[in-house]
Amino acid sequence: MSERYAFVSYAHADYKLIRDDILSLARSYSIWLDKSRLVAGDRFDDEIERSIRNSSAFALFLTMNYGDSDYCLKEIKLAKDCDIPICVI
Repeated sequence: MSERYAFVSYAHADYKLIRDDILSLARSYSIWLDKSRLVAGDRFDDEIERSIRNSSAFALFLTMNYGDSDYCLKEIKLAKDCDIPICVI
């Protein structure tokens, strides 16, 4: 994927709570959102890692459940390790 986009990281438990904010972000920026980009048969971990590495920004939707999600913590660690700019929302 050669387009510039922001990887959206969020706790799935909070999707309904932040869905409108994600949609608002998507009106102004190109985003990578697992719900719209992953399809059955994808190797989820590999696809998410590739998408973070190729992103130009990391949009972190910080909620009470974010820190309890192993996936979220792995995503932010990878973004930090790759020096991807992180925007906390």
